[in-house]
Amino acid sequence: MICKCVQSLMELYLQGRLAPFQTRWMKDHIARCPGCQKELQVWQKLFSGLRAMPAPPAPAALKTALKASLRSRDRQTAPEPPLAFDFSVLIPQPSMAWAFGLAAFLLSMSFSLFGPGVISQSCSDQSLTVCPLDQEKP
Repeated sequence: MICKCVQSLMELYLQGRLAPFQTRWMKDHIARCPGCQKELQVWQKLFSGLRAMPAPPAPAALKTALKASLRSRDRQTAPEPPLAFDFSVLIPQPSMAWAFGLAAFLLSMSFSLFGPGVISQSCSDQSLTVCPLDQEKP
């Protein structure tokens, strides 16, 4: 099971595209497993053979055909349609952000200085005389 995982990551290992902990894990396993060592040698031969192959020459007419295609595409490029909604309206201006921040600060300070102003539902305040929880039951 581990060998299959190592073999599936072999190409990425040789290209250096694995995370450092994966590379260490691969090195440790390959050092202990003769089957994966052989697989690594096969991959190395394949990569060296591919690097040694010469690049095939491009056809002579390819360059002119590509240039003509790009020119015609540039002429046909239509302007982008406008957005249905202007999202820049949602971005607050600095002065408005400052004003809302100040209002939120003052509101929070008023609650902390004067209390929330709402009588609690548990009726723990003894100064209240009309609390249904404090009334004696007949």
